[in-house]
Amino acid sequence: MALIGSITSLRVEDFPGQNSWIGKLLFPLNQALSAFTNALNGNITYGDNIPCQTISLRFTYGGTTDFPKPIKWQYMATPVELRVCSATEDETAIGVLPIWYFSNGQIYISNIVKVGTGAVSTLASGSVYNIVLRAQP
Repeated sequence: MALIGSITSLRVEDFPGQNSWIGKLLFPLNQALSAFTNALNGNITYGDNIPCQTISLRFTYGGTTDFPKPIKWQYMATPVELRVCSATEDETAIGVLPIWYFSNGQIYISNIVKVGTGAVSTLASGSVYNIVLRAQP
């Protein structure tokens, strides 16, 4: 996706015969257009402008008793999405799928499964996992 080009300001001279009032309209309009352009060109961030919560999990997998993992939810609206940003097993990148639900102001990750080429498997006992998730309302 490309950046939005620099917007030239709207000028009073562009509206002949409207000099008496158009300047009062153009000043805030030009400010708003400049702010929108700046925001859309790289100043929109998750957590600041887009509500979400980033969850970092680092653990050594000991078995099914490691779950559920409760995470306090910081927003009023219920989360509807939990996605994987990154995941490693013993510092090697892997694909994972979290199984989760929301209850009483907390996200509960009830299990995490490893996904690979045509296969789904459990996490490896004794392996160190570093998983970054992002939840959004």
